[in-house]
Amino acid sequence: MSSQDTPATADPAVMAKAESEATVTAELDLKSTILIGIVGKTDAPSALLRFKDGSIVKIARGDKIKAGTVIGIDASSVHLQKFGKVTVMRLPQG
Repeated sequence: MSSQDTPATADPAVMAKAESEATVTAELDLKSTILIGIVGKTDAPSALLRFKDGSIVKIARGDKIKAGTVIGIDASSVHLQKFGKVTVMRLPQG
């Protein structure tokens, strides 16, 4: 981030904290579908998935995707069911 990108009123300590918290240091497997975020209200969360083709979709409970039907979303994971088997996708840990 250059000084031109930083607002003149920004507190450097706040900016540094925001940058470190917004950066995931874990290497992401871009050749498969990955969970990149949980958004929305805690009583009705949605999730952002990145598919291997680079497309990003927002999903919610009940949605059907190739990997299965979304049966649950919590603060750090998405639960999918396909052919009776439940799979859990977790947010990358950095």
